[in-house]
Amino acid sequence: MNLPIRPGGLPTGIGSLPYLDKDTAVALVKKYFPAVPHWPQLPRANKREYFTYQNLNLLAELGLLQIERYDRAFFASDDAAWPERLAAFYEIYLQAGAGNVEALARFAFPPGAADGWYRFYGDLEEQGTGPARFLKGQIAGLLTVGFQITDPRGRPAYYDSQLRDLLLKQLSIQASWQAWSLGKFGLPVMIFMDDPVIYSCGMSDRICVTRSEIISELNEFAAAVRSFGAVAGLHSCADLDWSLLLETDLNIISFDTYQYAASFALFPQLIQSFLERSGVVAWGLIPTGAEALAGENLASLQGRAKRLWSELERKKIDLRLVQSQSLVTPSCGTGTLTEQEAARAYELTSALAAEWDSLFTAD
Repeated sequence: MNLPIRPGGLPTGIGSLPYLDKDTAVALVKKYFPAVPHWPQLPRANKREYFTYQNLNLLAELGLLQIERYDRAFFASDDAAWPERLAAFYEIYLQAGAGNVEALARFAFPPGAADGWYRFYGDLEEQGTGPARFLKGQIAGLLTVGFQITDPRGRPAYYDSQLRDLLLKQLSIQASWQAWSLGKFGLPVMIFMDDPVIYSCGMSDRICVTRSEIISELNEFAAAVRSFGAVAGLHSCADLDWSLLLETDLNIISFDTYQYAASFALFPQLIQSFLERSGVVAWGLIPTGAEALAGENLASLQGRAKRLWSELERKKIDLRLVQSQSLVTPSCGTGTLTEQEAARAYELTSALAAEWDSLFTAD
């Protein structure tokens, strides 16, 4: 891993918010996460905020992908013009990966598909970075996308090696475009791939989803992001075999700690090794389920964190590394909550992070 970071328990968000107004959403992020602000995805504001428009626009622009509606798209790989269109994409991809600014700009979010990004970026241009120490972006996950986009016959695109590679390169370079864009402000940048469907690895009905391929794909994503000076993270709000992520080249692992702390702690040696090579864990300690959120407060969340640290210490994980190489986040995006619930999740995240060092001291 390069560009080691020591966030020391700073708070940030995963990505989505339920707000309709981009200015309100950006203001909320800046209020509660001033040290690690992220651009807000606003799925309720506009159907073009869905990943087909937001993350895959170039593929549609080149005629490789047909978008029927915001949640339905398929690759036109049976079209006679497919080979020429495919060659055109890879030419742009190679130029962008080599740093060609015009080619890289082809991977930008199209107007109207990421209003939160453009308001966030505009604020940075107009007002500067202020107290920020890091800037954060995010991209849809390969498996999440690959199991919703299909080939012409309705089969998930992830099962087709050519289509899977096409999606991986599109997502990786769009993440790189975010890294390049945010890197202009002179702060370290972190880009997360948000992929709950990564839990598919090992499932009996998805035998084509192999561990080795996922690790290779995540390493390619991480290498692309790092080539533009940022660090690469993976967020999953589903339970999975966490050794899969701990054995990749990712810089940051973000997960739903509120629900899955016990399963994550089953891999103490891998966690320790990950931390020793400068890995960062983003602990999703604040629930984003409405009922669970309503039942928690700062004191109860502090208690859960301390019990987790005790378990990790018992398993010989160095808590000094945990203390320095951590972020504090909600367990997932807050786009499914009400605006009031989302604000409370962010407030609790900020409040817990403010008590970070005290979570490592004995009562």
